Amino acid sequence: SNGLWRDVFSCDPREEVTSSIESPISPMPPAVLKIMKREHEYDQRNFQRHRRDALVMERLSSSHHLVPIYGYCANTVLTQAISHTLDDVIYARENEQKKKWNPRNGYQTKPPLESWMGKDENGELVATRETELGRVQLALGVFRGLMDLHEGDGTTDMEWLPVVHA
Repeated sequence: SNGLWRDVFSCDPREEVTSSIESPISPMPPAVLKIMKREHEYDQRNFQRHRRDALVMERLSSSHHLVPIYGYCANTVLTQAISHTLDDVIYARENEQKKKWNPRNGYQTKPPLESWMGKDENGELVATRETELGRVQLALGVFRGLMDLHEGDGTTDMEWLPVVHA
């Protein structure tokens, strides 16, 4: 897949990386490699943009509300893969009904919300727009991520970091 600025390639390092002799499969989750599209200039401005983006991600890597970075080089970054976007969660029911073309598997619909959304101790969906509590959980999750972007992890001076909301 791709975004506006980068091409995105998914990779699953669990089969390739081991954490120890006793554990043959690494606990490292799937990752994505994001590479700047060739249509953009490989110049100092874009290099600095990617360096700053990677630095911000590294400084915020202790946040549980932001995507962790594994590494970067020039205009490429390796981060943890996130299987669902906020839109996927908010519009899950609508997306269950839509068929989308996939070159490998033809037309497919998204899996039901219950198959991938976490549940609380009562078996209720954790973050969903379908219940009042679920909407509060969604809002809190977004708020906590934005708060971490603006305030950092509490150990780093974040005033110098430019925060750009896309």
